[in-house]
Amino acid sequence: MKEKVALICKNGNGFVEALLDIWEAENIAVLIDILSSVKSIEKIILEEKITEAYVDSQNEVIILALKNLNIKIIKINVEDIMYEELQESSYLKFHSRYADDAAIVFFSSGTTDNAKGIVLSHNAINTNADKIQNYIQGDSDKIIGVVKSLVHSSTLVGELLVALKSKMKLFFIKSMSPALVLKSIQKLNINIICLNPTLLQILSKLQKKKKYIFPLLQEIYVSGDIISDFLIFNAESIFGTKVYNVYGVTECGPRIAAQQKGMRNLIGSVGYPLKGVEIYISKYNKKEYGDIWVKTECFMNGYLDKNIIISKSNGFWNTGDYGYIESGQLFVLGRSKNIIVSAGRNVNPEIIENMICQTNLVKEIVIIGIPDKIFGEKVICIYSDEKEKNKQLKDFFQQNLSPHERPQKIIRVKNSIRRNGNRKIDRNYYRKKFEKDGY
Repeated sequence: MKEKVALICKNGNGFVEALLDIWEAENIAVLIDILSSVKSIEKIILEEKITEAYVDSQNEVIILALKNLNIKIIKINVEDIMYEELQESSYLKFHSRYADDAAIVFFSSGTTDNAKGIVLSHNAINTNADKIQNYIQGDSDKIIGVVKSLVHSSTLVGELLVALKSKMKLFFIKSMSPALVLKSIQKLNINIICLNPTLLQILSKLQKKKKYIFPLLQEIYVSGDIISDFLIFNAESIFGTKVYNVYGVTECGPRIAAQQKGMRNLIGSVGYPLKGVEIYISKYNKKEYGDIWVKTECFMNGYLDKNIIISKSNGFWNTGDYGYIESGQLFVLGRSKNIIVSAGRNVNPEIIENMICQTNLVKEIVIIGIPDKIFGEKVICIYSDEKEKNKQLKDFFQQNLSPHERPQKIIRVKNSIRRNGNRKIDRNYYRKKFEKDGY
């Protein structure tokens, strides 16, 4: 009988060795972000009846907590170095498996508090990695740099598994310093790098000043959140290479669609659906966009929480995102749950945020809705910048938005906009905060 085995470790060879050991023993790897709170880790261990865990040897706090739970602990030696090459033994040990039995559990956010545990099969992750390999076209002559955490499905499936399958050389870039990340990309002659929009923005800003040389950087793939056209154009100019927008959700393996080399990728799209993936748009009333429904052979086995209902229609599953299709390519506008209903009309916050990002008017911005007795929901704009930009934002909203879309409140925060472990904006935090504060 398969056992669930926890894996709590930073990126590196230790992580990969442990993962392959778990699979070799025919067990299920439960990936837990090492940045998770001890309380949330304990909750998972107890709820899933986990009796064994691979843990970063340097994290004494987590090790102590697990000892108190009387489970078997296997310590992983982790080197604190700038980068680390994936060892040859991992390529030899890895075998593609296409069975439908459970292989791995990912959590829907970077920290496991209130996150959904998503169970994927060997078939799902390997088939999805094959689809990604079809457009990345990795081989032993290419080098991929891994910056994002392996506890995220886009990194583990879209980067690690693709490298193992294609024999592509892989380096874990382990430093969190943007300058050292850029230095590593330059020194290691990285050809392919996969980022999220936040990382791309940070690295682009620094690269504009430092001007590192990347003669062999060929492709930058971006996923994980909505990205502005301005950021893509800016990054392509700064790095001197193409930026490809790709899309997926963990429940679907994860990759669903991707912009690809040699294709006419429409500006703002996430490209064409991958081979074998079908997409259906359930349009909103009198709108050209609507909920994105997906049918894929890489669909999950289910959630850890059996109480979560998985509803499908003719084999299609609602991703929770909304968008539209044009010329066969998918455009993702945002999360359906983020739509604000103000004065009986829909307000799409991510579209407004994207418009502001195109102007470079402020450093960071988030649009939320909070309950209001008159409007149903009140539109609130929260932004982060070194200078106060309330008037400039108000003028922009007056000129570019319909009356029901214009924020009734514009609030500047001193710190950076709060994000979760996936580097996505923590909208719930701001909704609760400003609703409580009576805005």
